[in-house]
Amino acid sequence: MFQTEPIKLLQSLATDGLTELMVLVSGLGYSEFYIPVLILITFGVSFRKGFLLTQMMLWVGIVTDLLKNVIALPRPADVDSAVKLLAETDVTNPTPFTGKGGVGFWDLPDREAIRIIRLQPDWSYGLPSGHVSGTTAFWGGLSLVFRGTPIRVAAVVMIGLMPLSRMYLGRHFLADVLAGFLLGLVFLGLIHTVFVRPGTAGRLVELSRLHLSAGLPTLIVLSITLLPPLLLLALSPLVEPEAAGHLFGLNVAFLLLALGGLPQDAGSWPRRVGRVLLAFAIYLVTVWLVGQGLDLASAMHDHPWIEFPATAIPTFAALWGGVKVSLGLGLYR
Repeated sequence: MFQTEPIKLLQSLATDGLTELMVLVSGLGYSEFYIPVLILITFGVSFRKGFLLTQMMLWVGIVTDLLKNVIALPRPADVDSAVKLLAETDVTNPTPFTGKGGVGFWDLPDREAIRIIRLQPDWSYGLPSGHVSGTTAFWGGLSLVFRGTPIRVAAVVMIGLMPLSRMYLGRHFLADVLAGFLLGLVFLGLIHTVFVRPGTAGRLVELSRLHLSAGLPTLIVLSITLLPPLLLLALSPLVEPEAAGHLFGLNVAFLLLALGGLPQDAGSWPRRVGRVLLAFAIYLVTVWLVGQGLDLASAMHDHPWIEFPATAIPTFAALWGGVKVSLGLGLYR
């Protein structure tokens, strides 16, 4: 499963049109795609379902990055110069290794190649594939919470195409995409069992208001929403502090909103569009403002305790501020 021959076989079929298609498919696995779509779902379709999907996507990304950095196995292009970097035009594969992938189906890449790759600072490892785990969780999650035939068809297409695109572009081994697929399925099972399945105590998609009082239930709620992001921050650099920041900002905003009562999703399409545009504008403006602040403190730009609030603040502002301002403008019922 760590052989480069399947990668080179796929790349032997390369055409300009096929490469453009695979680059497009892979592009749908980045945060630049997920963030606007999740804002669209949360403010334009269903606040609760959008929050649930966002929560799942953050955890999928966090666990994927953690496994990548713990397992620390190279990508196909790292161990075989014959693997082309098709997503990067006019760029030749700079690796010094040739034919250092797995020899047999169950063999790992060459040990010496693995050792040298692990010595490189801030390297991007391959197992499991984040594109595949995220795609499986996102599109599978959409089909779980909305249950429409077109969404299910899109889910099958995207979940099928993403592994092919990542292998075709030389970014992942077969083992990487299979591991990503299984990880995405695990999160889908958890989400369905805990939050979506009818009759479950945690049926988040029906929550209207969160009632807290002094006692153990309140302590549990606060612990499961606020502590995990802070604990993840302590795992840096195994876990990106930006991901922990997103999770913290999201959870704090949702907790504050739930205490006052979550908004109703009803509204005409102009109101829904207005909510989406408003929340997205708040997010972009806050990201810009935080970026300006980071430029002033450039010496600490890469410090985990700076990167954490740098993503927590825009996420909080988009969710909490988007709802509050929309309520004030009459865009929510």
